[in-house]
Amino acid sequence: MKSALEELISAVPLGQRQQRSFETPFGQLVFTIIRGAEPGPTVWLQAAEHGDELDGIYALHQLVATLSPAKVHGTIVALPIANPSAFAVGHNRSPRDNVNLNRVFTKAAHPDSYSYRYGRYLAELIARVASCFIDLHGGGEYLDVASFVTIPETATPATQQLVTEFLDVEAVLTGNKQSSAMLIDELTASGVAAILLESGGASQVTDRAIQIHIDNVLQSLRYWGVLATALTQQQTHPRIIHRIQEGTFATLGLLQECRQPGDVVVRGEPVVTYSNIAQQSYQLVVSLKRAIVLSVHTQSLVRPGQYAFLLGQID
Repeated sequence: MKSALEELISAVPLGQRQQRSFETPFGQLVFTIIRGAEPGPTVWLQAAEHGDELDGIYALHQLVATLSPAKVHGTIVALPIANPSAFAVGHNRSPRDNVNLNRVFTKAAHPDSYSYRYGRYLAELIARVASCFIDLHGGGEYLDVASFVTIPETATPATQQLVTEFLDVEAVLTGNKQSSAMLIDELTASGVAAILLESGGASQVTDRAIQIHIDNVLQSLRYWGVLATALTQQQTHPRIIHRIQEGTFATLGLLQECRQPGDVVVRGEPVVTYSNIAQQSYQLVVSLKRAIVLSVHTQSLVRPGQYAFLLGQID
């Protein structure tokens, strides 16, 4: 028996693109559904799992508006705003419980929280209809991020080939605490080919960040056979990141200096310099031997406990 979402998707005629609203126990979700003229896999594309990460929303809006259903093999299910309650307040997390929706797929998560229940519900929806999945992320309101992709440690060889040979990213993050307990982990365990793409962030969405997302989604669609256009292999391969370093701010203050996403840094170098309200200066430095800056805080105001940076060790 078909689920309500499967019925909604099936109601879109072959060779057409339609926007459809879908009522859930957690509120309304708005999809754009493209049903290709030719058979093929169903791919779920989503953005704004974190409500302040807007780059992916722009990318999906542009992408679905320009894709011709006549050239699509299979079905594309696009959900530009995956976490409406967080998006409504412009924050990373839902105000209903202040829980990270992309970290609830673990036994340590509180089963009574809104985000845990919604996250499980969303994962079940996706696994029921899709064989492939892309989660678009960015830096949000105070981080800027490099272009990188996260995959589960249990990703199939095919998914590993996609991200290392065909996507335009600086790094592939896998096999550490930063890349675990995510929605992509839950979906991979259910047999869905799942990847998470990062691009953009900070105070303003840029055309470059949007285009990076669009280009990598298109490459993935070609790889999965949804689009029949030529698949381009990358000339340089991304760095594979297993070991990471994270930094957080110790006190309220002002950002003075920071490295940029994609910079290569070595042990002892400062990643961010900031001062407290008494103008005392602090530095957060690299402890890894050699690393790439994957994300960094770029907003002027810093708060205690707030995320400062993410580094990935490179050889």
